[in-house]
Amino acid sequence: HVAIVEAELDAVSGSGFWFGMKEFDLEKG
Repeated sequence: HVAIVEAELDAVSGSGFWFGMKEFDLEKG
């Protein structure tokens, strides 16, 4: 299970994470 979570985190941090952070900055802006 942990390995699956780590894989998901890697995928998110590779794409969705930064996209989400950019959206958050725009909403804060």
